[in-house]
Amino acid sequence: MKTSKIREQLSYRKYRTYNYVAELPSQEKWLVEHVSGTHDIETLRKPIDFKDVGKPSYDDVEWFDEFGVKSSNVDWTYDPNDYEFYKVTYEVINCNDEDKDMIESYEEYEYVYTDKYVEFDASRFKEDIDEMANEIRDVRSLDDGENYYGDSYPDDVYEIKTTIEAKSTSHELKEEEYRDYLEDVRNIFDDCARSYLDSLKND
Repeated sequence: MKTSKIREQLSYRKYRTYNYVAELPSQEKWLVEHVSGTHDIETLRKPIDFKDVGKPSYDDVEWFDEFGVKSSNVDWTYDPNDYEFYKVTYEVINCNDEDKDMIESYEEYEYVYTDKYVEFDASRFKEDIDEMANEIRDVRSLDDGENYYGDSYPDDVYEIKTTIEAKSTSHELKEEEYRDYLEDVRNIFDDCARSYLDSLKND
């Protein structure tokens, strides 16, 4: 589910708002803001500094969905680990200030967060998939020696693994998406475990 902003509580009645951006603005490019309803330029903004501020504490964050509606996030739909958090400083020129003879620039900043992408890591992928398989083994109370899904990964798991590897290689795999893939893998292993236990009952 998409997100539009978060609000972090810094102290009592003191908050910091982060706006979601699909990607960070280019440090070499001026951003143009027009006067509402016209083609006249109102302000020019250029990013001049990006500071990684680290992820906020999960307990101190309020999440808002893509429509700006506050989410309870009880099911962990949103996770700070899926994003990178920055303070972006801009050089700003107000082109519509008629009270000044000379146009001057000034600085302002905003806090933003953007998607974190998963780097290709075959060892990590295998460990995470094996963790899902072992988690289901524990949930279903299966012994270590019970090979409930066969001698190798189920075909559907292999397909997901291949997709993960391909998308991470091309820098297209978001952390949030990776978590969803692992949840699919977990469900596949769970189906295998249930089928395995059903077969034991029928023997």
